[in-house]
Amino acid sequence: MATTKIQGNAAGSGSVTVTSPNTNSNRTLTLPDADVTLPTAHSQATLTTQGDILYASGSNTLARLPKGSWGQALAINRDATAPEWGIGIPTAIVADVKAQNNNGGTFTASAWRTRDLQTVIHETHADIVTLNSNNMVVPTGTYLFHWSAPGALCNGFVTQLKRTDSGSGTPGGGAATVKAGSVEYASASGDTQSRSTGHAIAIVTSATGDFEIQAYGATTRANDGFGVKMNVSEEIYTYCIIQKIA
Repeated sequence: MATTKIQGNAAGSGSVTVTSPNTNSNRTLTLPDADVTLPTAHSQATLTTQGDILYASGSNTLARLPKGSWGQALAINRDATAPEWGIGIPTAIVADVKAQNNNGGTFTASAWRTRDLQTVIHETHADIVTLNSNNMVVPTGTYLFHWSAPGALCNGFVTQLKRTDSGSGTPGGGAATVKAGSVEYASASGDTQSRSTGHAIAIVTSATGDFEIQAYGATTRANDGFGVKMNVSEEIYTYCIIQKIA
């Protein structure tokens, strides 16, 4: 028969009290056939606020996730290593934001032109998208893109969402067109401006996927073909809403 030994710690002077429960039934404590170290009060010290969540940040390592705010939902971070709080579907808004009193730029005709995207306006979750030379870079997943880009005094024009990296997914890499946007018209002689909009789903199975908004116009328009300034506040031209749906 195995025996049970309780051994004191020579370096300590305190005592350990084991208290029986308030019950009329016999209770059994069964130990596993392995060395076991009982946890300290680490978890109690880590949880400092009502609503905190305890999770494993590593092997045998506990960490605290502070409680979220009203309306937030629990999700997994971009690297799939830890929980985080977010608002519903992970969503980001990126845009071409220029300083006040600056036009959108020259729209050169008869070829696909990359639209400027240099500003992440908002993200409901961290690191949904990063911007690199007007490219929207997203990690593995399924994404819904909604975009809009103006054209001014350029006659007919259209936009498209293009994948520009060599990664895999649907569509795969190699500059594959994801989806064309709406065909629009802004008369070159009528001081008019319009917007081409589009919606597309893209699946990225490689580590990341790079996407950009492109535009094709019928007539070259210098300085403001990509949008006419308003000179009231900052000037926002092309924008894209990105939602991670899977």
